[in-house]
Amino acid sequence: MAIPPSKKNIFLLFICCCSLLLQAQEPAVDSLFLKHTQALAKAQEHGGLVKIAVAHADLASFCASTGVFSEAISQYNKALQYNGKVVLGAKEVQWLDQLGGVYLQLKNFKKAKEYFEQAKTLAIAQELGLELAKIKSNIGSCYEKQGAYIEALRLQKESLSWYHRTNDFLGQARANEHIGSIYEDLERLDKAKAYFEKAYDFFKGANAEFDLANVLNNIGDVHRKMGVYDSAFYYTRLSLGKAKKHKQYLKVASAYKDLAKTYALTGEGAKAYQMLKMANAVREEIISSDNITQITAIQTVYETQQKEQRIQILEQQNKRSQAQQKLLIVTIAAIVGMALVGFWSLRKKRKAHLKMQMYKQRTMQAELDKKAMEEQKLQQDVQYKTAALSRYSLHLAQKNKMLSDLSGRLTKMMQRSKIDLRSKMEEVVKEIEFDLAQEQEWDEFIGFFEELHPDFVSSLQKRTKEKLSPAELRLSILLRLNLSSKKIAAILRVTPDSVRVARYRLRKKLPIDSKADLVHFLTVV
Repeated sequence: MAIPPSKKNIFLLFICCCSLLLQAQEPAVDSLFLKHTQALAKAQEHGGLVKIAVAHADLASFCASTGVFSEAISQYNKALQYNGKVVLGAKEVQWLDQLGGVYLQLKNFKKAKEYFEQAKTLAIAQELGLELAKIKSNIGSCYEKQGAYIEALRLQKESLSWYHRTNDFLGQARANEHIGSIYEDLERLDKAKAYFEKAYDFFKGANAEFDLANVLNNIGDVHRKMGVYDSAFYYTRLSLGKAKKHKQYLKVASAYKDLAKTYALTGEGAKAYQMLKMANAVREEIISSDNITQITAIQTVYETQQKEQRIQILEQQNKRSQAQQKLLIVTIAAIVGMALVGFWSLRKKRKAHLKMQMYKQRTMQAELDKKAMEEQKLQQDVQYKTAALSRYSLHLAQKNKMLSDLSGRLTKMMQRSKIDLRSKMEEVVKEIEFDLAQEQEWDEFIGFFEELHPDFVSSLQKRTKEKLSPAELRLSILLRLNLSSKKIAAILRVTPDSVRVARYRLRKKLPIDSKADLVHFLTVV
């Protein structure tokens, strides 16, 4: 579907702005790298071993931020080599944790856990509570990525407990967000929503505006999966606004992608397509910018290393012969050839990466369409079961009323009939009363109800002040179906006044305010 001219102009203007902002958001990579290499050279010339190790770690952190992970790993290992020569203390814990973080970004979870476990052991020995909480959270992230959700949940909750004891709002926010993510993976959406909302409150309490876009997007995502599309739109648009404000372009793309999913689920295909196209455009611009940054960083690292080699070669040229100078020229030519080969290889990889991104986007669109059809089918199933349950409850009421009326009529006949007739009528009445006492149809009704509301009874029992009787549970179920007191009285074969008394007694056992509506309370259990 084509985008209208006016909207197309706005779309192109937005993409241009994103491109300019992405290019201008950070200082030049080569100047920053030069700054770190100069700091390292200065430390090696005039500083002690601790300063040299810190300079290596700072350079490693810079390389990790620009995506040059191989150089980052190398520099962290150089920094950690000074352990044993000098006392690094908490710095060693932090560097091991950061090195594990690099492997986590590379999705090498086994290697990441090895470094996180080393950092954890040192943090325990040095009693570094804050660092230990962060490391446990990182290990939990590894388990989550590998699908070990129980272990991941345990570690994240341990981390949350420490942040709670120290009243660390930002730590509590991030721990709650991790836990919400795990519950979302487990499709326990109510719990995921609760933890994401806690994370949002703590981020606001910590004035962490930069982190709000991600947690708002998570809340919107959960609402969409729960089928609450108005709320999904609301929170996803809030996330989009925050992401644009803080120039978080990956989160901008994610918000557009989630808006596309929600529009698709609400049947607005044109808007879904437009949002998906916006998301893809932003993501392509980010990929292009990241690739340029990584290539620049790699070239800068390479050129710096070559400059150092050339300086050493030039210092030795006065002591070497003409033959050695020719060998130097051959070596430089080979290096230039390797650089050209490396550049060509990087360019080829970038094209392959872009092609893979396009394939993933098409796959995602197909999955989006499939999930939309599945959710529509689930909604139809729920509507069918709800209607069937209502018909079943009406059938019970009508059956009980009919049998009750018949029993009354036969009782009157006994009073007017002869002795033999009365004896027969008594037998009929006993049979009818026996039929009314049977629980089979009620058991079928309960089974049908639990298919539609599987967690209602267990959730209600957990929230009561004291254990509910079977009669009170029946009354709760009928109230949950929003049946009138008259219908409930017919089903239970009691008077409407008895139903009102039973409601009063049930209310006393529940944690509900005297002015609150009982039916509403049972609906949201």
